[in-house]
Amino acid sequence: MGPRLRPALPPGRLYAQSVRVIAADQRQVWAGLQDRPTSHAFWAMYLAPAGGLRFVREDGSEHAVGATCITIIPPYLSFRHRFPDGCRHAYVLFDLPHVPPQVGLSACGGTICEIDEPAVVGAMQAFSRDAEAGLPRLERALRAQLVACQGLLALLRALPAARRNLILDPTTSAGRLQPAIDWIDSHLDQPIAVADLARAVGCGEDHCGRLFRTILGHSPVDYIIQRRIDRAGLLLADQHLGLDAVARACGLGTRRYLGRLFRRSFGVSPSVYRKRLAATDAA
Repeated sequence: MGPRLRPALPPGRLYAQSVRVIAADQRQVWAGLQDRPTSHAFWAMYLAPAGGLRFVREDGSEHAVGATCITIIPPYLSFRHRFPDGCRHAYVLFDLPHVPPQVGLSACGGTICEIDEPAVVGAMQAFSRDAEAGLPRLERALRAQLVACQGLLALLRALPAARRNLILDPTTSAGRLQPAIDWIDSHLDQPIAVADLARAVGCGEDHCGRLFRTILGHSPVDYIIQRRIDRAGLLLADQHLGLDAVARACGLGTRRYLGRLFRRSFGVSPSVYRKRLAATDAA
């Protein structure tokens, strides 16, 4: 008999990592992103101080990213970047560990959102200026955490009550999968079986698979792979960590397998991705 697992999102519990910043900076937009299909498993906030950056949806509609309004892209939203040469942008990428990505997308109505509250936009503008001026990484991370929290709260204020409750109410169907999502994120460096996730949720494997496809829009295996690739993207920022070590740390075994999956998601090899990170850090 397996270990006793905690219930999903018990009412009244406050989570210290309700908003978890993944990356944040102010830098030039990578040329390799030009008009390439993009989708993330995390939330993204953008501000374009110099203008010119546009996001294009699958239906062809365009969204201009400006300097006086924050653009928020929910998880799993497909879009393309279009921008002039030398375009710079400020961004804060963050995760809501207790809200499955597909639920976040549904809460936003499956579209790009804008926040124009002066205080929130002002905080993002200040972060952009300070990051460009060379703000130390720890201070940058702390300020990005504040911006992400302010932006998320402003978004919640703007959403209709029914969609806002998808994020805030732990009794929604999203909470059912949270123990499995926690298990995945804490075991990415190890083999993960659907049976592990089914035990965490307290159901059979077939039913667990149906829950993943219904709530997250992915099979358990596909979701695990996406989280491994997301973790690899974060680890590649550490220039001292070899590709073999990155592959092992995110459970992908070898650098060859890491490279194959990484190219499929990002359009470039892990080595090229790392060089671009180093180049933009030095810019």
